[in-house]
Amino acid sequence: MVRRLILPHVLLWCIQVEGRIQWTDCTKQSNVVKGFTIEECRNEPCTLKAGQTLTGTMVFEPAQAFPVIVPWVRVTGPLGFKQWIKFPSPYVDGCKFTTPSCPVQPGSFYTIDIQTKVPNRKYNNKVQIALFDQGSEIIACVQLHLLIQV
Repeated sequence: MVRRLILPHVLLWCIQVEGRIQWTDCTKQSNVVKGFTIEECRNEPCTLKAGQTLTGTMVFEPAQAFPVIVPWVRVTGPLGFKQWIKFPSPYVDGCKFTTPSCPVQPGSFYTIDIQTKVPNRKYNNKVQIALFDQGSEIIACVQLHLLIQV
């Protein structure tokens, strides 16, 4: 029981010390995301170069059970149009990169490692990185400011 209480706090502390980006939990239920970092981002806003690889980690405690995890990113396009984009293969199956493995259960902490290639276009706006179930329900979500330099 003590290990179950201490381990998530140690993980969260390590994640917060490593990365300095500001993020907010955009999950409908409050306090689902316990920690989030992108290795390549050290300052605010998160600044990346087009074409580089983004490597991130999210620690979360789901509000209910989910058998499947699918990572998506939401970007704001021209004229304010918002678009959800699925992470490319093999990251489309988030369960392969989640510890402990799926299915996820409420009351337990999970860590997912995400990775994707940064698109080859300029961007300076908010993004949401979300974990969905096989339907359209959001398991966990973070929002942050992202700047992509070409």
